[in-house]
This record gives sequence, C-alpha cells and structure tokens, in this order.
Amino acid sequence: FKEAVMALLDEISPEAKQIGAVNTVVIGRDGRTRGDNTDRIGFRRAFEETIGKAAVAGQRAVLVGAGGAGRAIAFALIDLGVAKLSIYDKDQARADNLAAELLGHAPTIVFDSAPDLAVAMRGAAGAVNATPIGMHGYPGVPIPDELIAAEQWIADAIYTPLETKLIANAKRKGCRVMTGGGMCVHQAAESFRAFTGISPDIARMRALFDRAVKERDAKLAAA
Repeated sequence: FKEAVMALLDEISPEAKQIGAVNTVVIGRDGRTRGDNTDRIGFRRAFEETIGKAAVAGQRAVLVGAGGAGRAIAFALIDLGVAKLSIYDKDQARADNLAAELLGHAPTIVFDSAPDLAVAMRGAAGAVNATPIGMHGYPGVPIPDELIAAEQWIADAIYTPLETKLIANAKRKGCRVMTGGGMCVHQAAESFRAFTGISPDIARMRALFDRAVKERDAKLAAA
C-alpha cells in the first residue's frame, strides 16, 4: 500500500520519492494530496538522541535487510554521515540493487552488498536490523550474538517487543543500543506535525508508547 498509493497522489515529497514509499498523506484545504515518508527522519532523530551522530559519521555501518524499512534507514544513515554502508540481505539481488541505487544518490559514499554477514560485521562501527526477525511471530536473531563486539553499537527497527533478543544480547555485551521505539515515536511525531501543524510533546509520546508496548508484551507473554 505504501508504494501503490504514490500513483494516486497529487504531490510527493523528495524524501518519499527517494525511498519509494509513502507513510503519511496530507489532504490540503484545496483538496490536493501530498505524500511523505517520515521513517527516514524518525530513525535519524532517534539515533541522534540515543547513540549519537558521532558513532556513525565517517564510519562503516552494516544494514541488515534491504526492504522498505532498510531503504528508509539507509537514507537516514547517509544523513548521519556514514562513510561506508555494507548491506546484507538473504536475497542477494535485493542487496545488490539497493547498493547500486544508493550510490546514485550519494556517490561519495561507498556502498557494498555483503554476501557474508560475519565478514561484514568485522570492524564495523555498528549495525542496524531492518528485518522483521525478532518481532512477535518472527522468532530468532538477525545478527548472531557471536558476531557482535562490545565496542559496536546496535540498532533495531523492531518495537514489538520493545527489547528484542538482538538488543538484549547487545546490551549484555556492553554495546550502545537503540530500540525501534524511538524511530516509531519520532516518525509518528513528524506525521502528527504534518497533519495538524502542531509540534507534539515527544517525551510524553514516548512515555505513553513505552507503557502501551510493555503492556502488550506482557499480555502476549502470558497468552
């Protein structure tokens, strides 16, 4: 739906065009529709807030998952100043295609599709999971524990559960971590701002979000 709706809109933001998907549609007073994608800014702001831009600027990072979420996160990492991005996906062709496309947008950055996750993780500043692995209903870990080093940062786009097994493993090793909750809240805040023209209280949003997700996680665990 995020891709299909684009053909029906009067206007699409540059960010949504780059990512190739829309998650926010604003209907103006004149009836014209404008599509945007807030996942990119959502990840960027959450990363700056938790791990910090200095952790990725000028560094090499690993992106696990070259789907829709991975595309948005890749552009966010470009915004944050990543120098090299190694893209891993079980579908090698998808990783190849995303690496080639990103190079067209940011020719000064090195992009490569990584056929071997273990090799890609060695020496990387950190890694992001942009796959559904680790979400409720998708058991497992996208990055095996033995591939993670204490000096690396680990980010996960998943927010159900709020603390995935990947994040728990990384925390136990002493890594700096970012859960998917921050990205979700920041992208929602941008959508709210686009809909209403009002800047929301993000701290309050995050507190309510965390409480709601924890309650849901507890119910699922008890089921």
